[in-house]
Amino acid sequence: MTDDRLTDLATRHYHGELTAAEAGELSAALRDSARAREVFTQVSVLVVGLAAHFPPATRSAPVRRRRAGVAWAVGLAAALLVAGGWLLVPGTAPAVPFLAEMEANAGEVRVGEEGAVLGARVRAGESVRTVGLGSSATLRFPDGTRVFLAGNTAVTVDPAGRPRVEMARGDIAAEVPTRPAGDPVRIATREGEVRASGTQVLVTRAEGRTRVGVVEGQATLADTGEGRVEMGAGDHAEACDGQVRMLPRPVVPDTCAVVFDPARPAEWEVGRAADDHLPPGSPGAVRMVPVPRPGKPPLHEVRLVKRWTDGMFAVHPDTWVSVRFRADRPGFHHLLVVARSHDPRHKSGVVYEAPVWRGREAGRWHTAHVRLADCRKLEDPDVPRPLVGFLVVASSDRDVGVTVDRFWVSRGAEPAPFPE
Repeated sequence: MTDDRLTDLATRHYHGELTAAEAGELSAALRDSARAREVFTQVSVLVVGLAAHFPPATRSAPVRRRRAGVAWAVGLAAALLVAGGWLLVPGTAPAVPFLAEMEANAGEVRVGEEGAVLGARVRAGESVRTVGLGSSATLRFPDGTRVFLAGNTAVTVDPAGRPRVEMARGDIAAEVPTRPAGDPVRIATREGEVRASGTQVLVTRAEGRTRVGVVEGQATLADTGEGRVEMGAGDHAEACDGQVRMLPRPVVPDTCAVVFDPARPAEWEVGRAADDHLPPGSPGAVRMVPVPRPGKPPLHEVRLVKRWTDGMFAVHPDTWVSVRFRADRPGFHHLLVVARSHDPRHKSGVVYEAPVWRGREAGRWHTAHVRLADCRKLEDPDVPRPLVGFLVVASSDRDVGVTVDRFWVSRGAEPAPFPE
C-alpha cells in the first residue's frame, strides 16, 4: 500500500467513513507492514499538533474543524493501538484487540469457552487452555514472540493489551525476540514474574512454585516483592513463598522413588486417595479416576505430576520401572512412561507401554518390574537424546479399580527393591 493510500484511509477512518472492505484493507496493512505502521504513527503524531489548535472548549472554532480535531486526537490513540494488533471496524472505535494467533494446536485446546482452531485469534483478557496430556498449542504474538503450551496448561493474555501473559498452571516454552529497552515480555504467576527479551525460557508452575530455565539469552525472575535474580543460558531459578532464588543446574537422577502418602498429595496429578486394604507399612495409595476425552469414552487413570522442567529420571538401556498395584477387577490396564528431550521445545515424547496386568490376580497386591528397553513404544519420534522420564500413568479403557501405592526407578541387570 502506498503512503498516499494509507493516509487517505487513515483520515477517513477517523471520520467514520470507511467501508467494511476499506477497513479490512487498512487493518491488514497495519498488521503485516512495518512501513505502514511507521507512516500511520507519523501521521498520527502530526495530527496531535493539529488537534491542539481545535480544543472542544473553543467556542469560536468552526463546528466541523472542532469535530475534526477531536476525531484526530482519538485517531492517534487508535493508531498507536493498531500497531499492537487492534482491528478496525468501519464507522466505529477500534474493537477489542487480538493479541495472539493460534499458530499450532493438537488435542483439545480452548480459547475462553470455545474450542480453538488453527489461526484462531486470542483477544486481550482471554484464556487459553490445553486439556489433557496429549494436547498442546503455540501462540504467536505480533512482535514474533511464540509461546508453546504443553498439556494441561492454562494462561491468560493481559487484559490491558500489554506484552504479558498470566500463567495459572502447567508448562510453557517461550521464544522472545529482542524487545525495546524497558519493555520485556512478561510471564506472570501467583509466585512471581519472568521478564524476557531476546531469549528462550521454560516456565513451570505447579505445587505453589514457579520454576524457570533459560535455554538461550538472558531473563529476570522477580518475586511478588522486591526480590529478583538475573539468569543466563543454562540457569534455573524458582519463586516460592514470596522469595526467589537461583537453583543448582539440574542433574537428572538415574533413580527415583515415590510413596503415595495421602497427607502429601503433591505427588499425583490425577487420582483419588485410597486407604483401604493397603499392604503392611504402606501410608496410603491412589486409585484411578475417570478422565474425560472429547467425543470418546473416558479413560481411567492414576497419573503422577509431570516434571516437565526437571525430569523425574534419566532414561538408559538398563532403566527399570517398578510399581506396586492392585486391580479390583480383572481386565486390561497398562503402565505408560513418557520420556522426552530435556528441552521441551521438542514437543513430542517417546511413550513406553508396559501391560502390567497379564497374569495378575484381581483383588491382590502385586509388584511389576519392566525394563524400558523391553517395552513397546507407542510413540517414538525423532527427538534429541538423551531422554528424561517426566510422566508415569497407569491407565485403562474401563474402570478395573487400579490402585497404586508406590513407584520407583532403578538401573542394572536386575530391578532393585524399593529403597526403604
